[in-house]
Order: sequence, then C-alpha cells, then structure tokens
Amino acid sequence: MYAQYPIKMGEEDIKKHLEDWENSSDTPDTIEVKSFKQLGETDTYVASYKLDESPAIAVLEKGINNRLKIVSLSSGTSEVRYEDIATDDGIYIALSGVNQNEKISMIEVDLQTEDYSYRVDVPEGDYFTVVNLLPPSIKNPVAISFTSYDKNGKQLILGE
Repeated sequence: MYAQYPIKMGEEDIKKHLEDWENSSDTPDTIEVKSFKQLGETDTYVASYKLDESPAIAVLEKGINNRLKIVSLSSGTSEVRYEDIATDDGIYIALSGVNQNEKISMIEVDLQTEDYSYRVDVPEGDYFTVVNLLPPSIKNPVAISFTSYDKNGKQLILGE
C-alpha cells in the first residue's frame, strides 16, 4: 500500500514527488507548490504549483493508509489553466494561473457543453488557484472557455 500511495500529507513531500515526476526528463525543472486543497469531503486533492514560471495542477488521491498518489498532472505555458476533476461529490473546476502585477481580478467561466457560466474573484498574489464544484446536474467532464477581467471590469487579452 505504501508503494502505491507513497506521498505523505503535506507540501514538502508533495513537492519532492512532483520534482521526481517532473524531473524524469533530462532537463530539471523548478517546482514551487502554491496551494494544496482537498475537494470537499472526497479523497481527491489538488496541488497547484509553478513549474518553472508556468502554472501546473496535480490531482492526487488519498488511499486507506492516509497517503496520496498522483493521478494526473497538467501544465503548460498559458497564463491561466483549468482542470476538470470528477469526484464522488460531482465535478470540480480548478483554475490556476500566473497573475503578475495582479492584473487579473475576475474570471468568467463558460461551459461549452452545458448552458452554465459563473464568475470567480481571483485572490491577490502573483499566482492563484480557485476551485469550484459544478451543479449536480452536470455529470460529465466539461470543456470550458474563460474570459479574464481587470479590477475595472475591462476584458483582458492574456499574453500581452
């Protein structure tokens, strides 16, 4: 069981395992864990981290030994990333991103596969993670689009 779920609860051990996973290539990456959250009362957790200068999300699952294993990783060069995560509670949307100079104040999320949208306030700081549980009527993983706004409500073109 310890081999299957080797990660102890806590950011230091999560960071160590993320470094092992991400650095399996020839080029070592810099990893900084930014947040670690349990999704509701489920056995699913989300670790948001910076992979070099890009946002990344790890989905982890807790085993009966109260340790974790990495289920999936998502990273890339876009300023904002999302991951849809199916749990026993329903589907969660995790948004994470780099927010240099705190230019992003709010994000509007629009589900492409359902008639549903919502807005989230982006917390202060140069990096953010926001996790929301979708309504129970939404049963399948989703495709979303999102629009970012500054504190004056002006739409932002990310990457500029």
